[in-house]
Amino acid sequence: MRWRSEFLNVRKQGRSFGGRFLVLATLKAEDIEEFKVGFVVPKYVGNAVHRNSVKRRLHGIVACRTAEIDPHRYVVTIARRGAAEQSFATLQKEWLWLAKRAKLLLSSPPSEGDQLKNAGIADELPSRNASPAPPATSQHHG
Repeated sequence: MRWRSEFLNVRKQGRSFGGRFLVLATLKAEDIEEFKVGFVVPKYVGNAVHRNSVKRRLHGIVACRTAEIDPHRYVVTIARRGAAEQSFATLQKEWLWLAKRAKLLLSSPPSEGDQLKNAGIADELPSRNASPAPPATSQHHG
């Protein structure tokens, strides 16, 4: 998203879901074929370096989920105070929680166990009660 009017339209006509460090606003739009995403990182989040860092993290979070996001949606993510001090993992966890609340994702990704069952190798894995494998050693080749 690039136009202020699109951002305002999402905020006025769409639904917003707030978290501790992020706000996620969405608007269903059948007239678009691919979802549109925008990020708002106000000055109170931090200086330009911090704001750009938050934007890069948010871009990365959304980029990992492009296949799961409903294509007929406008999505605006707004950073709140304190977002710049959070790790990528913390922001990602909150964004996913908000996306699920907003019913933004088409389907939840299958768990590792489901993926292994579908691949037919789940039975080959040791059970959780089995003794742990010896630690792997790493070798550096210079």
